[in-house]
Amino acid sequence: MAKSKELQEVLSVVTQLQEDHDIPKTVKLKLGNIATQLQSGEVSLSVNRILADLEEISNDANMDAFVRTQLFNLSAMLERLV
Repeated sequence: MAKSKELQEVLSVVTQLQEDHDIPKTVKLKLGNIATQLQSGEVSLSVNRILADLEEISNDANMDAFVRTQLFNLSAMLERLV
């Protein structure tokens, strides 16, 4: 039950980031893919792949510091799911 609540919190953060107008469209697309992977059911198999995707996104030199912080927070939330 706790995992389900944590997963919903992660999905909520992903949705908030997708709705942020300051985030580039390419990042929003990747966040959409992340949400789809998390909703597919096998969270533990997806988390490592998602963490790698988030690291790649956050390494973008043009990424706003606030967005990068949000991505790091999202990564920390995902690590607790495993």
